[in-house]
Amino acid sequence: MIRLENVRFSYRDQGPSVRDVSFRVEKGEFVAIIGTNGAGKTTTVRLIDGLIKPESGNVLIHGVNTRDSSVSERARRVGFLFQNPDRQICRNTVREEILFGLRTVRGEEGEEALQARTEEVLKSFSFTGEEEPFSLSRGQRQRVALASILATEPEILILDEPTTGLDYLECCQIMDRIRRMNEEQQVTVIMVCHDMKSCWTMQSARW
Repeated sequence: MIRLENVRFSYRDQGPSVRDVSFRVEKGEFVAIIGTNGAGKTTTVRLIDGLIKPESGNVLIHGVNTRDSSVSERARRVGFLFQNPDRQICRNTVREEILFGLRTVRGEEGEEALQARTEEVLKSFSFTGEEEPFSLSRGQRQRVALASILATEPEILILDEPTTGLDYLECCQIMDRIRRMNEEQQVTVIMVCHDMKSCWTMQSARW
């Protein structure tokens, strides 16, 4: 499903952030990428999502090189939850936020279908839809960002340290939702953690 082949990437005026990385992830797997700050974790998942392109080597999703696919094509398959939800939320209500993602990725389905899907997701996440995202807590904003992504039903979900800044209850809520997506719908999950302790904390919340 996901394959990296001898991937290398460097930021301008810096040494390689990722060097000769190769691995594969199969459908329905739940994979953690663990390392200290600056180890290249976020760079690796950004390469998988196609937000950046490798200097050398190949990144393939379902056999298609990310160099040869458009942003819209990748968005249909891959959902990316940023570490900071405030970099993702861009609408004034939760309903508008979820609809925005759906219109961007699944706009050809028609407004009636998108509205129905929005209401389904709002109910699933226990939102009324009228909440103003930036008046919510950090954990709730993370749930808004996650709801917007999951509304589009991606095959692959990438999580960049999704529980940073959350308390234990908020962590449990996020990880339980992701666990169910992985187990019940076989969504492939790639999660970035900065160390083993935080990864075990997430796993404890998950299970």
